[in-house]
Amino acid sequence: HIAWLYNIRATWIPCFFRNCFFPFLQSTQRSEGFNAVLKRYVNPHNSILNFVQQYEKIQLKILVKEGGNDYRTDHLHVETWSSYPIKKQALQVYTRDIYYRFRSEFEKIGRYNVRALQNDIYEIYPNRKYCCEYGTRTYKVTARVDEASYSCECCNFQKDGLLCRHILKIFTHCSIDEIPEQYILSRWTRKAIKGEVAPKQDQPDVMPNQSEKEIHLANMSVELQKVARQACGSDAGKQIVDKHIRTMRTELSHLNKTRKPSKKATAAAPSGGASSSVPLQHEAAPTAKTEPLQT
Repeated sequence: HIAWLYNIRATWIPCFFRNCFFPFLQSTQRSEGFNAVLKRYVNPHNSILNFVQQYEKIQLKILVKEGGNDYRTDHLHVETWSSYPIKKQALQVYTRDIYYRFRSEFEKIGRYNVRALQNDIYEIYPNRKYCCEYGTRTYKVTARVDEASYSCECCNFQKDGLLCRHILKIFTHCSIDEIPEQYILSRWTRKAIKGEVAPKQDQPDVMPNQSEKEIHLANMSVELQKVARQACGSDAGKQIVDKHIRTMRTELSHLNKTRKPSKKATAAAPSGGASSSVPLQHEAAPTAKTEPLQT
């Protein structure tokens, strides 16, 4: 029985995800598609640096493709196949690729008829034996025209963010000429990228201190491990390493001691105000001059 269910999984799994927003994707199509792209550019034997470089090439290719889509949206003219006001609104609002998807859905409203059931519920049934992607079944659409609220059993809007042909059929049946604003996702419109991208800043990119510390720690750990492998074969090698370790500890301890006064002075300067900052400067000058004499 489990094997049989697995063989027909395409018929029952989608119903568990019909209310989840997975636009234009089926099952593991997203991960499989991206994995296929990565396999064309990288392999398991590449280094991290090579992986980052190849990933930047993938990103550049995607940006070039998006630029081409933006050009088609802004400059290329598309003739509408009908004079429905909804079609003209979709052409002005949606990006070019999304408009093509919307148009493909809207063109199929002629394959269905409408039957009023009760209150605000309508039954959408096919007027032919088979309708592409939806088969032969009927769908119930709840349409509250006064509230501009619509829902369909197919849940296409919840999954893809575009109205299905069943709700669009109700629009033509009830003489609705515009798509309500709540059913136009901003991510599918022409203003999505222009309105959400943050303005450019002149400040250069600076690596956070914590990230820089982690990189230094990783690099030094690798180098020290190499030294340890070379020195662990003999007592003389171990003595050389121990000697240099003691020297490094002494120098690092002295370095940390010289940094502490500067941190305290920096922390005390804002709280003291303008009058307290002058004595601090006078105190710091003699210390800098007398240090060479003390050493």
